[in-house]
Amino acid sequence: MIEKPVLSLKNLSVSYQEGFYALKNFSFDLHKGDFVAIVGPSGSGKTTVLNLMGGMRNPAEGEIRYHDEIMEGPDIRLVPGYEEIRLVHQNYELSPKRNVSENLREPLLAYDREYQDERIDLLIDHFGLTSHKKKLPYQLSGGQKQRLAIARAMANEPEVLLMDEPFSALDPMRSAVFLDEIKSLAKKSGTAVVLVTHDTRDAMIADKIVVIMEGELKQVGKPDDIYFRPVDEKIAAFFGPINFIDQNIAKTFSIPKNSVVRAEDVLIVSDSDLLGIIKSIIFRGAYYLITVDFNGTSLIAFDFLRKSQIGDEVNIEIRKEGTITF
Repeated sequence: MIEKPVLSLKNLSVSYQEGFYALKNFSFDLHKGDFVAIVGPSGSGKTTVLNLMGGMRNPAEGEIRYHDEIMEGPDIRLVPGYEEIRLVHQNYELSPKRNVSENLREPLLAYDREYQDERIDLLIDHFGLTSHKKKLPYQLSGGQKQRLAIARAMANEPEVLLMDEPFSALDPMRSAVFLDEIKSLAKKSGTAVVLVTHDTRDAMIADKIVVIMEGELKQVGKPDDIYFRPVDEKIAAFFGPINFIDQNIAKTFSIPKNSVVRAEDVLIVSDSDLLGIIKSIIFRGAYYLITVDFNGTSLIAFDFLRKSQIGDEVNIEIRKEGTITF
């Protein structure tokens, strides 16, 4: 038996002015325990989808069902939103005069004191706030406020947790660790998580990625499907540097014309007689991002040995298995 979705979005459209759609004909089902990342460029409609899921705005067209019942939007509910669906905004929405522990207790006041204390201790430990539990929000760093806001949203084990760009104050390494902690806690409680982000690195931890561009749903799939089998060039480029294969490269390397190859599949090797000249180098820490001129065509590649110099001749090869065709 197929489990019914917690949230079902059907043919949603939102228009801010006549002829301009922030979201157009968007459909998606969210099931219990899902961990979904919604990605796309700025202005693509990601936050609009999140607000619709949270019951914070009404669609111009289409419907949203929460447990198979039509979701009531802010035009009907006196207090917009649903207690079982928690939305974490970028502005944190913490109680400024309550310390960390008290902020976590607020959503738990309907439970007995023993459960409150147990849950607060778990959240404080899980989100690395043990040494800050007596601090007020203004005494916390931006990253600590973000962790507290999400811990607070997860306090009463909601059915759905919606997060809008929640890691802007964290570096990539910390956001990756933090995301893993959220995913672990959500899986234990069966909470469905929807993460809106423009950072594709954060999206890779999700079970499923939803790609939105110009207000339209372009692709849904597992992270490896989206990365290795994007449906068009825009999506391919959104997830990392790519090379467009022209007739010259296609003929030389025996790969399809008008396909694309990711930078990591252009290999710097020692046993190829195909030479290119390095035209530019960008330092990226763990590697150089280099541009190689090959018979008048520019190819982007990674140099993990970091030994390249502008003007160097290098032997190149293209990993054919990495060729992406549309």
